[in-house]
Amino acid sequence: MDFFSIKDIERLTGIRAHTLRIWEQRFNFPQPKRTATNIRYYDHHDLQLLLNVSTLKDKGIRISSILSLSPEEICNKAAEFTQSLDSENTPRHMLRCAMMNLDEKNFDKILSNCIIQKGMEYAMMDVVFPFLQSVGSMWQTNTVSPSYEHFASNIIRNKLIVASDTHHSYRISYTRNFILLLPDGELHEIGLLFANYMVRAAGHKSLYLGQSTTLDDIRGFMNSFPPDYWIISLTSTINTDSALRLIRTIEQQDAEARILLTGNLFTSEHPKSWKLNHPVIRQPEDLKKLLH
Repeated sequence: MDFFSIKDIERLTGIRAHTLRIWEQRFNFPQPKRTATNIRYYDHHDLQLLLNVSTLKDKGIRISSILSLSPEEICNKAAEFTQSLDSENTPRHMLRCAMMNLDEKNFDKILSNCIIQKGMEYAMMDVVFPFLQSVGSMWQTNTVSPSYEHFASNIIRNKLIVASDTHHSYRISYTRNFILLLPDGELHEIGLLFANYMVRAAGHKSLYLGQSTTLDDIRGFMNSFPPDYWIISLTSTINTDSALRLIRTIEQQDAEARILLTGNLFTSEHPKSWKLNHPVIRQPEDLKKLLH
């Protein structure tokens, strides 16, 4: 999307539309463009500046002090806060700004800084998941296109894969075996990748099958990698039938199967007709208790 309405700006920056109008009257900031019918709209430059202003404002800096700076100075001062994690809102704002500019280098830097300073669990639970939830709301309301979410998700995905492989590479012995998968047609894997990271970080062995796992996929390796636990994640409503068939097959072929379910469709109130009596992981803490 090339242009943003005042409501879009409110959703993206957290600055209320009413506040933006007051600033416009009092400080002549921001300076939106106008359509032929006199409706305000904003471009990417306006959005980036307002995201930086929002970051500084969240740090307690008065708007009058912020606007005494040049746009470049505002950007530089906001960038300084990428090194500070005293508030979860700061990295979330900066990730959003980097995403809207499709700035892969800066997005990666902000995320890496969170992980280095506070650890992967903090970065995911306090920064990444709230960030992704806000981005999901944005494209659902047509504020941004799904391509922005894909851009951000792919960088996060790569970070989780590298972190998981680091834990996996140097283990000599393992406590329990886990198989993690997304049913056929399911593509939302950030949550499951984080679960895989948690499993490996806790000293267990995992086989990560990833997206769109079919019945044929699981039949071939159950004997060669007998799992103590299966973790199955389902978010999309499109493929509930294939997911249920897969679960029934696991139940039939692995009598000792301990299946853990996660994802929006399992954590929300699902139909009783599904007849699922397996534990549901509603939040990372649930899995963490099981792993230790």
